Amino acid sequence: MGRLIQQEDTNEAASISIDTSNMPSGLFSIRISTNQGEYTKRFIIGR
Repeated sequence: MGRLIQQEDTNEAASISIDTSNMPSGLFSIRISTNQGEYTKRFIIGR
């Protein structure tokens, strides 16, 4: 497990963008929690 880099909280149906320009290259996970469940996706930043 890694460390928390960014957290966004919202009470509305929303589209959230994540600025990755200041993040280093590597493998990252994003976890999204909703009333319908929890979803985890991995993504790679390669520069």
